[in-house]
Amino acid sequence: MLQSDIKQRFCAAVKRALKPAMRSAFWLLRMMIPITLFVVILDYLGFVQVIADFASPLFNLLGLDGRAALVCITSALTSIYSAIGVIAGLGLDFRSVTILATMCLISHNLIVETTVQKNTGASAYGIVFLRVFSSLIAGFLLNKILPDDFSGTLFLNVVASAPQGWGELLLSWLGTTGTLVIQVLVIVTLLNICQSILKEFKVIDWLTKPLRPLMAVLGLPYSTTFLWIVANLLGLAYGGAVMVGEVRKGELSEEDVSLLNTSIAQTHSLLEDSFLFISLGIGLWWVILPRMVCSVVTVWAQRGIRAYLSGHRKAEDLSDGIMISEKKINNYKI
Repeated sequence: MLQSDIKQRFCAAVKRALKPAMRSAFWLLRMMIPITLFVVILDYLGFVQVIADFASPLFNLLGLDGRAALVCITSALTSIYSAIGVIAGLGLDFRSVTILATMCLISHNLIVETTVQKNTGASAYGIVFLRVFSSLIAGFLLNKILPDDFSGTLFLNVVASAPQGWGELLLSWLGTTGTLVIQVLVIVTLLNICQSILKEFKVIDWLTKPLRPLMAVLGLPYSTTFLWIVANLLGLAYGGAVMVGEVRKGELSEEDVSLLNTSIAQTHSLLEDSFLFISLGIGLWWVILPRMVCSVVTVWAQRGIRAYLSGHRKAEDLSDGIMISEKKINNYKI
């Protein structure tokens, strides 16, 4: 009887997750497919290089070769994979790649990922500013921290040749898009099913307890634990798709979503994206610790500002109340 009840609850949880999973997946694909095509065409026409040339003076201030601008611009418009491809073609030294790794990990794929976060209620301009500013600060500090002779061995693959002509470009994009569609459908569906099952059997409550000390350090409410895990293990796009569903269901407050967005904007995909640079020979600490520090500082700063404004409003309300009371007393005396 007990086994039958568990089976029924399991099937109900899976069935309950399928509809929102498909809705989230198709919403994500409708956004990602045209954006990726636009960026591929932009890169093919040479606009990415123009932007990189314009940004070169700023990167010189960070102790980086002017060509490093191309890496960050490519990363910001596309993905970590594209940035690594550019790194492989530029022949940058180990110290420069270490700095660029942190910068790219904080501010990559801005168009797609900012659109995802915007749909959860975040300010698109705020998220872009936060990620770009944090990446520049992180790069500046790493340039000050790392010794001039900081060195190591880079393991880079041979860069594939650029597409020749529009036909080859579109074929390459279609191949990548086909893989993307399957990946999104599978991952988002499995994530929603997993989340529904965990909620049904109250496993999420059990999972959040060991992470309470970490969430407290990060400045995040416990209610965001599951989504924080999803975003940091699988990335912002997939975590964002699940988050959109949670926000629509009213599972999280606006304040909780805001704090979570601030955190995962800088630390998302700790597993996959970090591994990409680790596989190049960059140390684990350099691809994770700077992002975690940026996240903790900005979240606590946001909470501090919010507490100050809240206290200021309360003081104003109290002052207004006192003034009204004094007026009533004076009127009474008259």
